[in-house]
Amino acid sequence: MKVGLIVEGNDDEVAIEKLCKKIGIIPEIRKQRGRINVRKACSYAKDLIFKGCKKVIILSDAHCNKEKEKERLQEVYKFCSELKNRIHICIVVNELESWLIADDEALSSYIGCTIKIGNPEEVHDAKGHLRETFKKVGRVYYTTTAREIAERIDINEVLKKCPSFDDFYNRVKDC
Repeated sequence: MKVGLIVEGNDDEVAIEKLCKKIGIIPEIRKQRGRINVRKACSYAKDLIFKGCKKVIILSDAHCNKEKEKERLQEVYKFCSELKNRIHICIVVNELESWLIADDEALSSYIGCTIKIGNPEEVHDAKGHLRETFKKVGRVYYTTTAREIAERIDINEVLKKCPSFDDFYNRVKDC
């Protein structure tokens, strides 16, 4: 079954594409610029369904307020009421980069030094954390870096440490 994904931007698109491949699916991805716009998400969802996706997942960063973001995105059901059963909302705690820092070994091998994160979903600015970590070892974190880290990740580590990824994984695998 074909799955559509609506994500926030370039960093999310390149990483989620690789993570989905590891899960065993190749999604049809639409990206927005920054925070998910509810009206645009509805339009994108309709387009993805028209193009053969059986389900569309809106994947949004919580930015430290999961419940408020989920409540805000519930508005999509008002604009796409006819697709309510085919659109699903997944909220990443706190941002998609939290999933990228979940596998200490993958991140450590990529950077070239030992990294221990603990609970990645407690890191409120995971992208900033990645940038600072890279800076400390004399490197720069780019959008393409997210893809390279995602390629190294052990999905089981992310599932173990990130309940928001577990939710996403189950929705994707439900296809």
